[in-house]
Amino acid sequence: MSSTINASVDGIVLTASSTAAMNLATGGTNRLSIDTSGNVGIATGNLTFSSTGQRITGDMSNATLTSRLAFQTSTTDGATRLMVLPNGTSTTSAFNLLNTSDANNASYLTFACESTVVAFRATNAGTGTLLPMAWVTGGSERMRLDTSGNLGIGTASPVTRLHVLDALSGGQFIVANSETNSAEKYGTFATQHYTNAEEPALGVAVQSSATENNILIGGALGEFNAATAIKFYTAANNTTTSGTQRMTIDSSGNVGIGGTASAFAKVEITGNFPGTTAGIGHYVNTTAPNGMTANVQGFRTNIGTAAAAFTLVDMHHFYAVQGAFGATSAVTNQYGFHAASSLTGATNNYGFYSNIASGSNRWNFYANGTAQNYFAGETGVGRVPVSGVRLTVRGSNTAATDYALACYDSSDFVLLYTRNDGYINTGTRTNSPYNATTGSAANMFVDSNGGLLRSTSSLRYKSEVTDATHGLADVLKLRSVTYKGKNDGDKVFGGLIAEEVHDAGLTEFVAYDKEGRPDALHYGNMVALAFKAIQELKAENDALKARIEALETK
Repeated sequence: MSSTINASVDGIVLTASSTAAMNLATGGTNRLSIDTSGNVGIATGNLTFSSTGQRITGDMSNATLTSRLAFQTSTTDGATRLMVLPNGTSTTSAFNLLNTSDANNASYLTFACESTVVAFRATNAGTGTLLPMAWVTGGSERMRLDTSGNLGIGTASPVTRLHVLDALSGGQFIVANSETNSAEKYGTFATQHYTNAEEPALGVAVQSSATENNILIGGALGEFNAATAIKFYTAANNTTTSGTQRMTIDSSGNVGIGGTASAFAKVEITGNFPGTTAGIGHYVNTTAPNGMTANVQGFRTNIGTAAAAFTLVDMHHFYAVQGAFGATSAVTNQYGFHAASSLTGATNNYGFYSNIASGSNRWNFYANGTAQNYFAGETGVGRVPVSGVRLTVRGSNTAATDYALACYDSSDFVLLYTRNDGYINTGTRTNSPYNATTGSAANMFVDSNGGLLRSTSSLRYKSEVTDATHGLADVLKLRSVTYKGKNDGDKVFGGLIAEEVHDAGLTEFVAYDKEGRPDALHYGNMVALAFKAIQELKAENDALKARIEALETK
């Protein structure tokens, strides 16, 4: 072997022959060897950097992959293992992978082996940002764990703790035991893929054991697959001997919550209410999301009938029945339907709203019970109630053939009705105003506003009483007439003309309309005018008799 040592201003150059390696030895032992291909080998001892912040750099690129640094065992066909060892009594070793050359301000991934845990961490130093973790296979991202702790499978934007987005044909998540094909056997949790052309798959498949086929949702489209029923238990395990049955789905698809499924109800809730001082059997507690502008419905029924010809007697969309009350219990109030007083936040708030169009045998509201009906607020029929009016009724038109209000007895005889043209009828039943007669004088008056008033004569209802000045002379001004009423056919009446009584100056006997025109006469009050005229005639008669008697005595 031949070698040369050349010294120059640039340093020391060691040169070996082309057929031999160059070795460096200390203490009679080779420490470093460089073969003719340029490979460097450390025979004994450690590679040690005496200062901090040192780096091993190199660019061993080829045409396919750039910027690579490779480690490989020298054992032919041997496995390569790269080890990081703690020093002394330390129990932690780690790899840090950084996204910048500034180690003090970087985002980095740490693989660490510590005394109690093997850790896989995405962390940062200085101004470095926290980055999500992503798993990539086949050139595509398959899973991502974001910085909030949300895990996305099939999506890079998870919105929940576990967000699975799958367009594949298999189960999205499967937990299996050691049996062959255990995903279809026992201890399975899976969801089944479906396309738009298929029925939706059921989301969970669980079977308790090989002998108790209590719960199994499986099959090509995720159908129920149980011999008789799917049963849910709570206890140490889900067996009928030590567990309590909480929910059942029977072979007909009927669901029982709190126990077994009913044979005549699609969903039946049994058992005690939850809670201590208050309980709710069915609770919808949700929020209308942004953009939902049409409507939301907390409870809805849509019941139809089969196409076959048959008659269904009753169809109840909501039906309240009293259950059994314990012998020593007491219920203060029972409501078939209750709208709470807080139902006031909308523009329009309806405790009960019905919008059925008019037609034969149709009722927006029909109370068939014989119990009392009570309306505490102002009530409107045919219109919004008038403020301060307990009951407001509005007719559907102004026709004389239709009625705003009608009252009948149990035999459908009219007791009272008000036509839409203003006509009021009190009927002809035994004690109606028409048949309940009296010998008393009339004491009712209709004023110009249509109001009914009782006509009185007692001094208790009068003030500023003085003797009337009118008398026989005024009576002689009046014209007694006969006439026919325009709404009375050929019936002939006798009376006076209101305008003529007014012109005679007897205005206290005239009733006037809203425009101040003579409209009616207070015929009862005109008795006073007749009495005064009679008194004047008697006075004249008495004077005449006195004169005659005086002449006869002469």
